[in-house]
Amino acid sequence: MKTISIKNSNQQYTVGKIACVGRNYAEHVKELGNEIPDKPVIFLKPTSALI
Repeated sequence: MKTISIKNSNQQYTVGKIACVGRNYAEHVKELGNEIPDKPVIFLKPTSALI
């Protein structure tokens, strides 16, 4: 499993899953020319997405 560190901390934290929320900023949705959904889009990312 991947681990991350937090700024100003020496401790490492294991990342189990990454939960994301998309289209939750109305202005950004408008910039992209998309419609604002009734509910936010929720999706998962694999830990390999961490850089």
